[in-house]
Amino acid sequence: MTERFPEDPGAPSSAEAPSSQPSGDATGVRPVRSALGSEALRSLGAKRSDDAERDESLMHHGRKRREQRQIRRQRQQTALAIAGAAVLALVLLVGGGIAVVRLLTAEPPTKAAARPSKGLLSGSWLSTTTQEDLVKLAKPIIKPGPDPTPIFASYRGLDLHVPVGPTAITEIGFHQAARDYALHMTTDLKVADSDKVKRTKSTGKRTIKGKGDSAKLSGCCLRMWRDRPGKPDSAVDVGGKPGAVVYAPVTGKVRRIRHYKLYGRLADWEIHIQPDDDPDVDVVLIHVDDLKIKPGQRVEAGVTRIAKIRKISGVINSQLDEYTDDGGNHVHMQLNDTTRGDYKGLRLPDDAGLEPFPG
Repeated sequence: MTERFPEDPGAPSSAEAPSSQPSGDATGVRPVRSALGSEALRSLGAKRSDDAERDESLMHHGRKRREQRQIRRQRQQTALAIAGAAVLALVLLVGGGIAVVRLLTAEPPTKAAARPSKGLLSGSWLSTTTQEDLVKLAKPIIKPGPDPTPIFASYRGLDLHVPVGPTAITEIGFHQAARDYALHMTTDLKVADSDKVKRTKSTGKRTIKGKGDSAKLSGCCLRMWRDRPGKPDSAVDVGGKPGAVVYAPVTGKVRRIRHYKLYGRLADWEIHIQPDDDPDVDVVLIHVDDLKIKPGQRVEAGVTRIAKIRKISGVINSQLDEYTDDGGNHVHMQLNDTTRGDYKGLRLPDDAGLEPFPG
């Protein structure tokens, strides 16, 4: 009998009659396949479970990383906000300090002053606050005082500072005072040739020797004689253009300010100063206006601005006019002896008399 090898195990051959035995009979072929399928399903289920657990773990870790990033961003934003607030507070504090310092120490701003191109906060008043300002603010601000005008004459131990700034002086002329209660001054200035000065309109260059309170004016002056007794050293005319600043010639206290009419024609002022170094002396200045002081006020020699030179040219004849080309405008100064009984300069009412400090 010929042995057959079916292509499909368990399949009937073409010569055999189909079997009426249902599949899955006692041969065991179908049950084996069912067992293998169940095992595969279980393995697939386990794999899917593992995949699900892994996916859930990845999702958990992802959420955790996102939360951590969110926390870090919040912390960074909080730190930036705190740092920004601190910087703004520092800028406002520094800017406010600079503004106060400028108000107290700086000169009034001029129209020509240009705002710096680089500031801390552009478009606001802090835009003028520069790095240089911050450096200056960190250092103590010491504003040096102005140098006093130099000494040009003296009476005994009382130094007299020139009452006009050295560069604003036209000429200096000593002459006789109208009354003999005026005290005699001495000077180290050389006496110029009057006739030559009348031609050249100049006594030459003046210089300053020394520094500070002890600086002295060096150069030449005029001795202008008048039809009066005594030597030409009891009064002095310090020439300058109208409007030139007049400084206190001594350190002391303003005793009095009196209004009068010079020769009955020109309204003028007398300024009386009592010097600390010689209280019996009355230092008097006339031919001034635009007064800057008041009675009782303290003044510093060569530093305190007390008035400005008044324009007298064209109203009265000034002897100094012979030696200058600007009309001879000047401030007149003399020292009067208050111990003299005939000196009434501190007792006369305003507008009394037509002469300054009459006897």
